[in-house]
Amino acid sequence: MKKLTILLIQLSFSFAFNLNAQVIANVTVQKAAIGTLDKSVRGYGAVDFDSTALRTISLESQARIVTVKIVPGEKVKKGEIVATIAPSESDASALTLAAISVEYAQNDKTRVVSMKESALATNADMALASQNLDKALQAKAELSKKLHSVMSKNLISPMDGIVQSVMIKNGDIVSSQTPLITIAKANQLIATLGVEPSVSRIVNIGQKVLITPYSSQLKPFNGSVLSVSSQIDPKSRLVNVRVGIPFSKDLIAGTTVIGEIVIGVEKGIVLPSTAIVTRKGLPYCFIVEKKKARLHNVKIGATHNGTSLITAGIHPDDNVITIGNYECEEGMNVNTVGKIH
Repeated sequence: MKKLTILLIQLSFSFAFNLNAQVIANVTVQKAAIGTLDKSVRGYGAVDFDSTALRTISLESQARIVTVKIVPGEKVKKGEIVATIAPSESDASALTLAAISVEYAQNDKTRVVSMKESALATNADMALASQNLDKALQAKAELSKKLHSVMSKNLISPMDGIVQSVMIKNGDIVSSQTPLITIAKANQLIATLGVEPSVSRIVNIGQKVLITPYSSQLKPFNGSVLSVSSQIDPKSRLVNVRVGIPFSKDLIAGTTVIGEIVIGVEKGIVLPSTAIVTRKGLPYCFIVEKKKARLHNVKIGATHNGTSLITAGIHPDDNVITIGNYECEEGMNVNTVGKIH
């Protein structure tokens, strides 16, 4: 019985040893090759209307807002009524007084003419009456011209676009030249990205930018740097970069985006980012040598759109594991089930 027990233990150890010796990982490999990858700076921000394509509606004189007919974000057509207005009480009173002054001056001149015919008025009296009438007419004309935009009773959109902001409400009394409504061209958008101050100095006008909307329904698209702010935004504590973007009917103001600003090109081994594993905070790649996995410490350069550039640790023509590497250990037997040339 004791001999049988010892034999079973020996068989168990032998089975476990053979089982461990046969551990095999199925992997996909790719032959390493020299290439280039864009080196970029990442920024976060949103799409907004281009400030150079905004039109602001204001008035030449004080007025009272009767009805506001639009809201921010609404599309408008050129000539469409966006609000109705009326003269303020003070302007309406001034216009009434101007009309009364004209009527009084006309009646006075008629009276002087009649007195002149009866030799009861002199030529000087006639000249003064005519002068007073001319002054009253001129004052009324100037006031009417000044209040023309108010007397039209309608504010209209100067172009096709989207209402960006409305700074008025029903019943407001607004002063002359006060911004009332801002309208933006719908086909002129920009992306404003915030980048770290430490890297903003290497961002320059004209550099290419890959814009990726957070919305999975929108595809990435290219833009270019229009300007780089020379100061830190007090809210975000980042430096704002304005990026010109192409028109898209699917893209709307307010869309949040990530931007990869291309600042140069880097050379090295180009591999899928899946080839890199992280262990104890350090990056590694597995190489297949004689059907075994060998762990290599690597240095990573630029990373872009699922592709990484290895600057050290990998050599051209090395067979690098790109899929299945997380199951591997140093020296493990591997079976190559897929190979990318």
